[in-house]
Amino acid sequence: MPRLILARELLTDDGVIFISIDDNEQANLKLLCDEVFGEDNLVDNFIWKKRKTQQNLSKWTASAHEYILMYAKSKELCKIGRVELDEDYVKNTYKNPDNDPRGPWRTKPLMIGYPGHKKFELDLRNGRKVVAKWSCNQETYDKYWADNLIWIPRDGEGSPNVKVFLKDNKGRIPTSLIIDVATYEQGSKEIEVLLGSTDQFAYPKPTGLIKYLLKLLCDKNSIVMDFFAGSATTAHAVMQLNAEDEGARKFIMVQWDEKIDAKKSAVAHKFCAEELNRPATIAEISKERIRRAGAQIAAAADAEVDTGFRVFNIRDSVLTARDNKEPIADTPQAALEKYKTELSADNFAPLLYESLLYTGVTLDAPLRVEKAGDYPYAVCANQCYCVSAGLTQDIARAIIEAHPKLEMFYYLSDTVDGEHSATEIDAAVLLADGDCKARQLVFY
Repeated sequence: MPRLILARELLTDDGVIFISIDDNEQANLKLLCDEVFGEDNLVDNFIWKKRKTQQNLSKWTASAHEYILMYAKSKELCKIGRVELDEDYVKNTYKNPDNDPRGPWRTKPLMIGYPGHKKFELDLRNGRKVVAKWSCNQETYDKYWADNLIWIPRDGEGSPNVKVFLKDNKGRIPTSLIIDVATYEQGSKEIEVLLGSTDQFAYPKPTGLIKYLLKLLCDKNSIVMDFFAGSATTAHAVMQLNAEDEGARKFIMVQWDEKIDAKKSAVAHKFCAEELNRPATIAEISKERIRRAGAQIAAAADAEVDTGFRVFNIRDSVLTARDNKEPIADTPQAALEKYKTELSADNFAPLLYESLLYTGVTLDAPLRVEKAGDYPYAVCANQCYCVSAGLTQDIARAIIEAHPKLEMFYYLSDTVDGEHSATEIDAAVLLADGDCKARQLVFY
């Protein structure tokens, strides 16, 4: 329930959530989602065929499906795209018996049987005039005829149809049945190709399923978030779909740093410890899958595909003063130490990203970490960030000279060297060539 409530708050107004579940908890999950999202915002309860092979060891019946609940934050704002036509359907439905240069086509009847629709005479332009219920008037029919869009079967003796070309088909409306899209067998094969074994994850979702669901959403610039990253199929699917349709979707994967039991999951534990030389956690395997999938996609793509990603760990703020309730003016002299920010090298990244967020920069923004002598700093767009101790006028000048197009020079209040003052840093920036401004970041 807490995750569902959080998910609803994170959704855009036209956003949707997909949740896969089996029979064991499907009924309970639907009740929870009805409460959180509203039962009127249920878009569909898809049935996904999860296996190709038959399970013959079951005591009762062989389970071959799972459910995928789809809820919208606001169903009225939710837009669902059409899905691609099945190859067999296209092959069996679209023909070109008259070698029309516009390509294969199917027919749509012009004679209709709607109750209450009046009959009238239509000149079929082949020597026949027929009284029936028609879906078009004479003027529209004549235009169809002139454009070679009329097809009358049985050597011109049948009921007239209008041609509908395959090239004009924008896909079909999705059904609640997801069949022959992708299965667990394909998901396992993808893991085996990337990681060398299927033992790291049991029943990984296939990328084909996630891509199918993503295609239901029309926006190619969506941000896709997965609360249970697991084998990181969602990240893989987003990158692959971007490569296929030139989309610019972004992904956010959330995975608890769950330790892998060496006895229960020996292969996965060995993979992390020996092959990756990293802690044996699910998160480490998730990250490695994204790296390898990205490399695979980039190597196969005809154009450049963005497969980069950043990893963040949830932790307490290193800017401890932000948690203090007591106003600094009321704090005794002896207690002021708690307002001092710890500027150790280990805190460089946390301080940097907290500063970025504080100044309105998103975590995926292009970022470069450089040095002025031995002093590290970061440049993002036309902004500079100094979050390490020992900042001096000379360092500030060196940074401005190296980046003459800087517009803002941010620095934490505690970074200034003990022999200098914030006023001196500001003066060094303002007196330098260019239009850069200095701003001291004070988090209390």
